[in-house]
Amino acid sequence: MGNLLNQKPGTLVKKKQTLPNAALVTPILPLAVIALINFTVGLGNPTEGKVDPVAAAVLGFLLASAYAALLVRPSQAINLFTGALVDGIKDVAGVLFLFMGIGMLVTATTQQAAVEILNPLMTAIMPSSFYGVLIFFTLLAPAALYRGPFNMYGMGTGIATILTNLNFLPASALYGMFSGVGYLQGIADPTNSHNTWLAGFAGVDATAVMKKVLPYAWAACVMMMIFVAILQ
Repeated sequence: MGNLLNQKPGTLVKKKQTLPNAALVTPILPLAVIALINFTVGLGNPTEGKVDPVAAAVLGFLLASAYAALLVRPSQAINLFTGALVDGIKDVAGVLFLFMGIGMLVTATTQQAAVEILNPLMTAIMPSSFYGVLIFFTLLAPAALYRGPFNMYGMGTGIATILTNLNFLPASALYGMFSGVGYLQGIADPTNSHNTWLAGFAGVDATAVMKKVLPYAWAACVMMMIFVAILQ
């Protein structure tokens, strides 16, 4: 037994390396690059001699990644940097296509032809009273999960546009309802980056975390809906 415990780990076991303190500033570098560009050249329309904010952010991320790779593993900097780019694209590709789809959905739902088709459908589905809509949102709050119809970072943007065009609810009340279900989505949705990262760090499944957190997030959503009803 003693020999077994004293054996060296196999080649497949990665030895934990201590990072230099200078590497801890890496997450701040993209913000520093954006702030520097904004201070020197300015962020805005490139035709006006300024730098596009998205381009400034991409440059900041690239510089931060190169800095971290050179600092942590200078002999493998190129492999580490290119590998990080590939893994990063693979991780966010689904989200990028999702937001492209959201943009197309919002554009489509603002067209007059789509409004004329969808308005009767939404009118038939949605309750006609304020409190009816409030209860409808409360009971179906989990529809905000997985970028569903109540998720303002998903299909909810198009649904909100349709409901706004119906003009039977105050915009402030509609905003409060979507904010209420958005609270549930922000905490429990397993597709959120922070939930995925935390679950991965803890070594658990993000869906299992959602099931544990959902009752409490739903209860908080109910309280927010009550608050909306009081303000209304």
